[in-house]
Amino acid sequence: MIIYVVDAVDLSVMEEARKQLHELLEWPSLDNIPLLILGNKSDIDGALTEEEMIEELALRRIQNRQVACFSVSAKNQTNIDITVDWLANQPIRKK
Repeated sequence: MIIYVVDAVDLSVMEEARKQLHELLEWPSLDNIPLLILGNKSDIDGALTEEEMIEELALRRIQNRQVACFSVSAKNQTNIDITVDWLANQPIRKK
């Protein structure tokens, strides 16, 4: 499982976050590993929505793995429950 957390309020880092994420996904050892994107700080005005994060991080280009994207607030525990549910429902992969 790859868990990638971004600051959903700091738009100045989105280009670099997208670049680093897609470089990471090119590693052969990570082929087909599910990807969970968390946009933190959803409690702050101006935070990207899930749809905006999908666009900013070019998640629709990712075809070779399961991808989930949630807006969360660690501070307020917003959407932590659905995140944990998604994680719990992922199959255990053995090498």
